Amino acid sequence: MVITNRQHSLLMVMSCLIVGGMAAGCGPGGSGSSSTTSTTNTTAPTAGGTGNNSQDSTINATAQAAIAADPALKSCHIQVNTAGAQVTLSGNVATVDLKNDAEKDVMSSLSKYSSVNPGVIDTITVGPSK
Repeated sequence: MVITNRQHSLLMVMSCLIVGGMAAGCGPGGSGSSSTTSTTNTTAPTAGGTGNNSQDSTINATAQAAIAADPALKSCHIQVNTAGAQVTLSGNVATVDLKNDAEKDVMSSLSKYSSVNPGVIDTITVGPSK
């Protein structure tokens, strides 16, 4: 897989945001336990998807950047998985508002991709981290 300079720069920025967010807690005011944000990109296609790994990587990076750009979410433990242009969010957040913000931020950031399957599969749980 060939990574363009733009993709490399985006990955470097995301890495810095993730490492910086590890010291802060999830939620307003940085309260809570330290957490990380991670991404997984699978290549298996889902129903109606193409399984294009390069496209999935770009979509995954865009969705992750949207979460990292939100001050309330950037240090939350939210995973982004993309397969066949279908984005799935998972992890744990403290409030329903944070869960809804994550889905809204990602949906907004992906509106420029006509190939993204409609909707984001949101399996984020709400409650204290275990």
